[in-house]
Amino acid sequence: MSSGQGMACPPANANALRILTWNVNGLRPMLNRNVYSLSRMLRELQADIICIQETKLSKSDMNTLHTLGTAEGWSSYFSFCTYRSGYAGVATFSKNSTALPLAAEDGLCGTAAPQNSKMKGSASEGVAFNPEDPYWSRYKKEELEMIDNQGRCVITDHGAFCLFNVYGPAVTNELSERFAFKMRFYQVLKHRMEALLQAGRSVVLAGDLNIAPFPIDHCDLVRASRAEQESMLRARADRAWFRNALQSAEGPFVDLFRKFHPNRLKSYTVWNMKTNARPRNHGSRVDFILAASGQRAPASGSSSSDTPDKSEESLRFEDCFTDCRIWFEYEGSDHAPVWADLQLPEPLPRGAKPPSLDVSNRQSSSGQRQLTNMFSAHVFSKKRAATEAEADMQQKPKVGKTQRRHEDTPERDGLDDVFSERFMR
Repeated sequence: MSSGQGMACPPANANALRILTWNVNGLRPMLNRNVYSLSRMLRELQADIICIQETKLSKSDMNTLHTLGTAEGWSSYFSFCTYRSGYAGVATFSKNSTALPLAAEDGLCGTAAPQNSKMKGSASEGVAFNPEDPYWSRYKKEELEMIDNQGRCVITDHGAFCLFNVYGPAVTNELSERFAFKMRFYQVLKHRMEALLQAGRSVVLAGDLNIAPFPIDHCDLVRASRAEQESMLRARADRAWFRNALQSAEGPFVDLFRKFHPNRLKSYTVWNMKTNARPRNHGSRVDFILAASGQRAPASGSSSSDTPDKSEESLRFEDCFTDCRIWFEYEGSDHAPVWADLQLPEPLPRGAKPPSLDVSNRQSSSGQRQLTNMFSAHVFSKKRAATEAEADMQQKPKVGKTQRRHEDTPERDGLDDVFSERFMR
């Protein structure tokens, strides 16, 4: 078994591909700090699908997004925070030769995505996103808009599976309004994923979830007393949400890193750069790739209405993964990349052209008009939006470009603050 850290050569089989997730802590400054071009970064990451979080790009960056968001041989799908510059944002890069998606969608609630970018089996078919679903009536319109307008999710449909690229809200105080937002976000995410699973679609969830679910995933908690660890397991609704999603709690998902490295200690993905915690590996694990099989198992590229072959039913999607590791040595951010290798029974189906959400489509005048409409639709109170974003940002004290404190990262080795809200996820 591998050590769980580092990089291995990508699989060469035509039916294999690699999925990688990485919180870059600002795409533009990360590229500048490391004298990267986007093409070089994508090439070095050696994956077919690359999910990045905290792009910190916004609507106002569209005039330069051609250099920040496009690379030859790749399609790219961005979600932006629509009301605050330099905040949140995710992007999924797909290699056209191996993983060009069939469809792509911005957001979770249907308020951000243009109609012609809906997921296969989604709004048009009433499976993954049904605006008439009574579920949506439990939320106020502005609550759904807030979820979509912070730039926290891009969904891509790859035929054999649907991929959710997610940046979870970074807040730990359960009494705060921001924590209530965090739980709304994760409940809506759960609903979208469950709709796909119930339609027989397999799902991959990748990204920075801003949750360290078990004591083994936090450098302080792993050394704490049994009583303190049990207290941690009882605390925090977001941790409970994560654990309940796993098969170990009768949920649908497998944490792929723990599938291959169930007991490996010191397997962290984020560190406090302000205190130079990375060389000491004093951090936490908040970046994940999770996988779940649909309740029915259609062959690659088939629609959710097709009856699956019995041989397909016998192979669970999560069992198609052959490895998952943390690339500890790869620097450039306060997070490390996490990657997983997938061996499918047959190559992924590919569309004739990239979905409309692809950045290259947005460079055209029609794409720019579509983007303008997307950002101007469903306008909500900017005052409230700014207040919520400010509250979120206050969870992280301001530091230098390469030295921010991540909320999941302890600031020192001592145990006196193990269970303080400041340090725990």
